[in-house]
Amino acid sequence: MEATGRWQFAKFACLITLAVAEENLTAPAQKARGSCQSFGCSNEFRPYQSCQCNDKCEGYGNCCNDFRACSGSCKSLGCPSDYQASRICQCNTQCEAFGNCCADYKACKGSPSSPAQPVAQRGQGATCPGTIELRGHGSMRLSNAYWDKPNEPAGKVRLQNGAIEVFMKGRTYFSDVCQTGKFSNQHYSSLQLLGKRMRWTTDVSNAECGCNAAVYLASLPQNREVSGCEDYYCDANSVCGVRCAEIDLQEANKHAFHSVLHLAQDGSGKGSGYGGGSTWNSHRDWTRQQYGPGGRCIDTRRPFQVEVGFPTDGRGRLRALTTRLSQSGGGCDLSAEISAESYRFGGSSSVEELTQALARGMTPIVSYWSAPDMLWMDGKGADGLGPCARDEPQRCGDSARFWDFAVENLWERLI
Repeated sequence: MEATGRWQFAKFACLITLAVAEENLTAPAQKARGSCQSFGCSNEFRPYQSCQCNDKCEGYGNCCNDFRACSGSCKSLGCPSDYQASRICQCNTQCEAFGNCCADYKACKGSPSSPAQPVAQRGQGATCPGTIELRGHGSMRLSNAYWDKPNEPAGKVRLQNGAIEVFMKGRTYFSDVCQTGKFSNQHYSSLQLLGKRMRWTTDVSNAECGCNAAVYLASLPQNREVSGCEDYYCDANSVCGVRCAEIDLQEANKHAFHSVLHLAQDGSGKGSGYGGGSTWNSHRDWTRQQYGPGGRCIDTRRPFQVEVGFPTDGRGRLRALTTRLSQSGGGCDLSAEISAESYRFGGSSSVEELTQALARGMTPIVSYWSAPDMLWMDGKGADGLGPCARDEPQRCGDSARFWDFAVENLWERLI
């Protein structure tokens, strides 16, 4: 090859390398060490693993060498008779009802490892704990989930002295209509929040490391798939088998707080706040001295106020997600912001998809859950500046509480 040709080839290779590097900026740098056989298959990004076994790892270049064993084959996954939460698709006798079968699941019929099992009794539908006042909008009914995950019953949610009290594994949807025993995507509220803020008071004093008291938005009204939870639930991590746009306004416990933007296909998303990480670092907008038990700004042993705003640009598109925490008697407020333009996934900006989701209307959801592997949210990180050395879901308190919800324009404040 002539010198000129070699130089042009080297230049082309360099450009390709830079493009790939830029594409991977949204994911923690990882090397393909480890095994899906040992880690287990999962549709979720697991930041504590040295390599990934989910359906997006090829795009990020961080797959384990044997990740194709997780690509949806009952031959490789086996034929268990029960629901396998860690698996991308299912091979049991109920997968047809929930729409999450692997492509070759029929090979499991009659298999010795898949004994005959009766179809599980269908869920009993929605329960309706009551109505709250969403100031700036009006009365809002609550519809409680029957399933937390497919075949895993949800916990209790009740209204107590005007507050939403969510017990472990509980999940409730803000709704225009709640009909006992029935779910419909047309029953859920469709809040249009561009140019507005949503605020509320929360009490996470019982939520230790490994607990997650959450308020978030999802595109439930636009979802026509009933989902594995039988209630049209969808989110960016496909918890019930259906993906949709999701915006986490609060994912929190006593030690960590996150707000996160998610495109429908991005379970990791981009966020702000404090806490998280194992061999990498998550959000460090605040410190443990500012947020946590005895924090000088937010003392999480007491209730505090949360405000999340959706400012727009000159074209009416989502410009950012802003978060502000305050507390009566606190020494300072805490603020953070995520630029929508800075959030890129698969080489594309998130602005258009999230703007469309917010313009069409999204449903507020409140939940409380736990896991032994929640260091992505509350871990110490590589810098040691995060709050939790390990997660202890067995120490989670019974419930988390939320009240005083309001929606208002960014330029006004309702009393």
